[in-house]
Amino acid sequence: MLRSSTVAYNNAVLSVAALNLSAVDDTTADAYRQIYRDTVTGSPIASGSGFDLYHNESKKTLTYVNESCETEDVANRFVLSLAPVDANNLPVYVKQQGRNRRTVYFDFGENGVKFDGKCLMVFQLPEYPTYQISVGHQIGGQNHFWGSLTEVERIVEDAGDPVIRSDWDIYLVGDSLIYVSDQCSSEDVEPEFFLHVDPVDMNDLPCHRKQHGFNGFNFFFRDHLLIEGEVCVARRELRDFAYAIAAVRTGQFNGDGQIWNGGFDLAGPPGDGQAAP
Repeated sequence: MLRSSTVAYNNAVLSVAALNLSAVDDTTADAYRQIYRDTVTGSPIASGSGFDLYHNESKKTLTYVNESCETEDVANRFVLSLAPVDANNLPVYVKQQGRNRRTVYFDFGENGVKFDGKCLMVFQLPEYPTYQISVGHQIGGQNHFWGSLTEVERIVEDAGDPVIRSDWDIYLVGDSLIYVSDQCSSEDVEPEFFLHVDPVDMNDLPCHRKQHGFNGFNFFFRDHLLIEGEVCVARRELRDFAYAIAAVRTGQFNGDGQIWNGGFDLAGPPGDGQAAP
């Protein structure tokens, strides 16, 4: 019978399946060999430091496999950094620090097994949508990432219909706006973005914004980017606005004016964006 335990890192955001081979019998060893055979039928999503990384989308697992494991391959601590689409899924202390990623560190001896000369680690990923999962090692106190998994398609599928359709499709996922361009080019990502937010109660606006009737800020794609092939994704968090929101308007502009804009009411139906005249 395959034995496993789960080690949680301070919260339920991410758990690591710790496979224990301390008392191996033939049946248990065969079970691990079956995990290995099932894993390597696909293609690794990344490779580094002697390990191939496999992703099982249906089971939501990441599996590290080293075919000929040596002591030096597992000497350094591993690092796994996960960026959820909805920042509310982050631990409170991470949000308080203004960070958008949950990062965990672990040793192979805590969470891995070695059998038949191979090293194996299996990770159970969270159910909520993630932007990007980065994997690597901690060396000399610094994180060295050698692979990543992006889940752009899953983000879009889980989000449903866009709340704005324009030069970019924009999805509302939790407290985040997800900007997606399927065939992005430098012309798509270079112009500056704007985001205007109308409060339910105008008294919630800062004094210098009351005359405008909305609060907002501008940003560049390079500060909030994720690129996978020809797909570009950016995220802005509405939780940055600490009040009830009635409506949102966003778009891009350059020196000649607005390129496109679109908006929606949080309580209303999705709306189409407009190209600027």
